[in-house]
Amino acid sequence: MNENFASSPYRGSEVVLVVEDEESVRWVTCRGLRQLGYTVLEASDGLEALKVARDYRGVISVVLSDVVMPRMGGPQFVEKLKESRRDFAVIFMSGYTETTALENEILGTEAVFLSKPFTAETLSRKILEIKAPLCPCDARASCASD
Repeated sequence: MNENFASSPYRGSEVVLVVEDEESVRWVTCRGLRQLGYTVLEASDGLEALKVARDYRGVISVVLSDVVMPRMGGPQFVEKLKESRRDFAVIFMSGYTETTALENEILGTEAVFLSKPFTAETLSRKILEIKAPLCPCDARASCASD
């Protein structure tokens, strides 16, 4: 990730929960999001992510989750999280093609899919796109409710 983060038009301020079982992918993703101004929570699988979300008292604006993970995959995690939290956007990521991932898992109609690999700015752009309908303010600005 060589983007110039300080001057990026895709900076954000939302809280993003990153759920990824590959440690190196999780590290690079979280680092890029933090450099773009996001607050990042992280977990290595769905079960750990449920604990992280339960322990975090603030608003989680976006869940970025791998589709296939050990113990609990992304779609199952998101369904469980919806039992206790409602107002969050979902981005599923996978190294598989979109067609393969959709055939193997039910991602849900409200989720957005992002193929790996991706840059931090591509991810931030996707976050800003999906947050815009959930937020009455400008997508590039932080919501007062966040």
